[in-house]
Amino acid sequence: LQGADGTFCAGGDIKEMRENPVAPADSAYNLDAMLRAVNQASQVVIARIEGAAMGGGFGLACVSDIAIADEEAKFGLPEVRLGVAPSFISPYVIARIGLMRARELMLTGRRFSGKLAREYGIVHEACSSDQLDHFIEIELDEIRQCAPSAIAAVKDLIFKVYDKPVEETVTYRAELLDSLRRSDEAQEGLL
Repeated sequence: LQGADGTFCAGGDIKEMRENPVAPADSAYNLDAMLRAVNQASQVVIARIEGAAMGGGFGLACVSDIAIADEEAKFGLPEVRLGVAPSFISPYVIARIGLMRARELMLTGRRFSGKLAREYGIVHEACSSDQLDHFIEIELDEIRQCAPSAIAAVKDLIFKVYDKPVEETVTYRAELLDSLRRSDEAQEGLL
């Protein structure tokens, strides 16, 4: 995922929100559906972040599997300063950075750099803008060495085991490994 013209995603259009409010039911089927689709996509989702990653853009960074940012990119959750809340992105932000940091950032609306986003665990790498493509290419080279079906299975595995007791998922995990081990991709990979 990447933005255009040097901006990843500056968030919602404030003028549009003020003049054309979207009914809660409609917005639930729009933004939340998109965030869930990106979060649970069977492919690896890489976010290439430069410029602004505010509000919904911050949420997109949080649902990516790998996020690489320009160290000068600007991150923030400005909703509280606008009199609203980061409602749809909140579960993804909290899952990505934890309750303590999420509370600070959601309650202050503070803006911060890509370099701090790396320290906060929002992005995996922060680099100079001229190095963004290089770091993206490194990740893509790693991913190209992986089996697509295994990637899809691992994405599913992550969400199935994340917040469950180990005992509850042992059968699922054993069956998954056995199923993958017998796949054509594994047969080729295990040679």
